[in-house]
Amino acid sequence: MVREGARGEPVSPAQDSEDRRRWLAQVDAVRVVGTCGCGMCPTIDLAVPGVPDATAAPLVVLEAGVDRALVLLFVDADLLSCLELAPLDDTRFVELPPANELRF
Repeated sequence: MVREGARGEPVSPAQDSEDRRRWLAQVDAVRVVGTCGCGMCPTIDLAVPGVPDATAAPLVVLEAGVDRALVLLFVDADLLSCLELAPLDDTRFVELPPANELRF
């Protein structure tokens, strides 16, 4: 998702490359700190230990798709913050899809 997820807003290729480099540097440290309680999806909340949550900063959403769902990676205040699976219908998902099934 960090490498290939589609961005919702236009940015220059150089800015996009620099942003993704910073976000990739967080991947080894990021931890799951919560889950969605809806019962329909495997969405997880993420945090980087030792880095406080920022309250006011830009939000970037990286998007991919799978059959009957979108997979969204939220980067809030330049920190990986949520990996969401958003069903497009009433399908219930119990886990996130394997990375090789994502369509970018």
